[in-house]
Amino acid sequence: MFKSSLATPLPFIVLLVCFSTANAGPSIDLTNATVILKSEDAVVSNAARVLSEEIMKRTGLDWSIAKADPKTGMRVVLQVQKKDAANPISPEGYRVSIDANGSEVTILGADARGVLFGVGHILRKSHWKKGSVSLPFSAAIESAPKYPIRGHQLGYRDRPNTYDKWDLDQYEQYIRDLTIFGANCIENIPSEGGRESKHQIMSRLEMNTELSKICDKYGIDFWMWIPATFDLTDKELRSAGLANHEEIYQSSPRVDDVFFPGGDPGDNHPKEVMAYLVDVAEILKKHHPEAMIWLSMQGYHGEEIDYVYEWIEENDPRDWLGGLVAGPGSPPIPETRARLADHYGLRHYPDINHVVRCQYPVSYWDPAYARTHTREPVHVRPMDQQFIHNYFAPYTVGFLAYSDGSHDDVNKATWSRLGWDPTTDLREILEDYSRFFLDSEDAPQLADMILALERNWHGPLSTNGAVPVVRDSWQAFHKESGATYSGDQSPNWRTQMFALRATLDAYTRARLLNDNSLEKRANEAILANLEKGSEESITLARSILEEADSPPEDIVGMRAYIVDLCADLWESIGFQTSVEKYGANSGHRGAVLDYVDVPLNDRWWLEDEFDKVADIPEEPARVDRLRELATWETPGEGSFYDDIGHVGLSPHVVFPEGLSAHPMLFKQPNPTMWNHEGGFSHKRLAWHSTLDWPHQLRYEGLNSGATYTLRLSGVGDAKPRVGETLLESTQYSKVEGELKVFPIPQELTEGGTLEIVFDKLDEQGINWRYQSRLSEAWLIRNP
Repeated sequence: MFKSSLATPLPFIVLLVCFSTANAGPSIDLTNATVILKSEDAVVSNAARVLSEEIMKRTGLDWSIAKADPKTGMRVVLQVQKKDAANPISPEGYRVSIDANGSEVTILGADARGVLFGVGHILRKSHWKKGSVSLPFSAAIESAPKYPIRGHQLGYRDRPNTYDKWDLDQYEQYIRDLTIFGANCIENIPSEGGRESKHQIMSRLEMNTELSKICDKYGIDFWMWIPATFDLTDKELRSAGLANHEEIYQSSPRVDDVFFPGGDPGDNHPKEVMAYLVDVAEILKKHHPEAMIWLSMQGYHGEEIDYVYEWIEENDPRDWLGGLVAGPGSPPIPETRARLADHYGLRHYPDINHVVRCQYPVSYWDPAYARTHTREPVHVRPMDQQFIHNYFAPYTVGFLAYSDGSHDDVNKATWSRLGWDPTTDLREILEDYSRFFLDSEDAPQLADMILALERNWHGPLSTNGAVPVVRDSWQAFHKESGATYSGDQSPNWRTQMFALRATLDAYTRARLLNDNSLEKRANEAILANLEKGSEESITLARSILEEADSPPEDIVGMRAYIVDLCADLWESIGFQTSVEKYGANSGHRGAVLDYVDVPLNDRWWLEDEFDKVADIPEEPARVDRLRELATWETPGEGSFYDDIGHVGLSPHVVFPEGLSAHPMLFKQPNPTMWNHEGGFSHKRLAWHSTLDWPHQLRYEGLNSGATYTLRLSGVGDAKPRVGETLLESTQYSKVEGELKVFPIPQELTEGGTLEIVFDKLDEQGINWRYQSRLSEAWLIRNP
């Protein structure tokens, strides 16, 4: 076992190992097993190949596949239940049994697909190392899925941070990995404006055909996501769109379902969309008679939503419409299920791939992470994913998740298992994941380390002392035992990925602490030298801020390790962590390497402001501005400052549901982490993370004899209110970086407490990017 800094003291380690082993119970030794095929079905034969190859990869053992029982040795039997079975297994389900003398394991599938999922169960539960494999008797089980749709979008296009670099072997292996955790479908994107990636080894249409073949080999459903990114009222473009559908369906050996997003992308009224889908359905049915079309109402509002429901009711298209899809920007799932006829399905299309500016963002993520980790870092949030899945699943027939890369692999496994059984213990899922993908012997500890990665993102980064401990644990595993698989020594990209994430977290924290210290020193230097003049104050402050260019050795070492891991991930799975170096689609799509040096303090903004100060004609005005810059967040005794979108710098923001309330429940606001100028903007950092509005600002311990002034920075309008009193402004700028100023009537603070709320603004029809928002708030005690 590898030694980890997360490990408990020795006596407790012994107890943990004994407890885990006791839980597993006695095992059957399968080291010299033979796989026995008792079915002629091609999907079952492929399942036998999957079982044999995955055991070889981990142990080096060669499990032969035979149709007749060997006279000696252990046997793993694969068969499909008879049609007239007395005790039938539910569709897609399986029954794993172990005979009394421990010589045979039988996987009985309800159907061929059930055998494949039974093989997945065996692989997840097996204990392996080089040269041996065993299966706990506790692995005997009968199980069938709760939800019929359990899948993931793996679109071969220019946007993903990995998929567009994959060859057929990599695609098949990843699809196999997903089925082992219970996924029964994948979704490709064969056509979206004709855009190609420079990484692709074949055309999108050719890859679509091959992915269709892979799904057919594994007996799982093949979906396609095909939008209309053109004007459907243009007859020529509409005709070309239908011809595109014809070409795609004709070249695909298997098509089960087609997902058409009404918007995102697309900007057509549903009147045009529904008429178009009637024609698409005719083409689809010609080539794939059993296939169905699904529609999302992403971006639809009011009359458009009503039109869809009314059209469905009037036209009854159940012969080709499978149902609706609820994705980012769709009407609420409960509302959709209530309005949709029961004979249509409702499929969830969750974004499990992004962390900010998305459907399910990280709740109150520290802005330092948002600045360095992009929108698609290694995304490990199993606790959040469990909450999201189980909250919405009862309204649906399942999910097919949106993903643009393998960075969200843990999330995919979590959704796949919960789609099979939403009552599955999360720790069981993570131990299965760790046992199968990482290391069987250390699965309990590795599950803890995965959970620790998610907890790295909870609360203020500067006070999260566990982050460097998590780094040490993943680096130790990566260096000591996890870099390759035991059986064939192939690189383990998942270990590389987790080591990258853990190191990037710790690197960001170390830089944050260092940068914060430098900014504090620079501000102190300004204030201490103002009497010597603005020029000397600026010179001293600049020199201190520039120390970030020569950071401490531990920061330099972590940066080098990150660079090496990015290179390894490029080689193993084509993970594109840089636009220039590895050809990432854009900075926010996983290109973490491009942001490893961005300041985590206001250095860029201050240096720009110093240049502006130098242009001020009068020295007293220059000094005043420097004093203002140096005391920006420290307005003086009796006054208060909040960086509204910063989890660690907003002490007066009230969280009515507590910090753990998930933003998707709309019980608390969640900051928007902006990507100004691709993440390289010199704006003040507080302006990069904003709130539409906090529920409340609460101040206590105020001086009853003093008067106070509220100052706000942000964009657009603001209507602060204290009780029934709407505050009136004496200065009111809607421009970012400029102030709104509201004197507080003295009678409102006489009790020593002040509670400020914000009236809701009517900004319907305004794009969310341009709606009003709040960045900073000061409550200034007047002289």
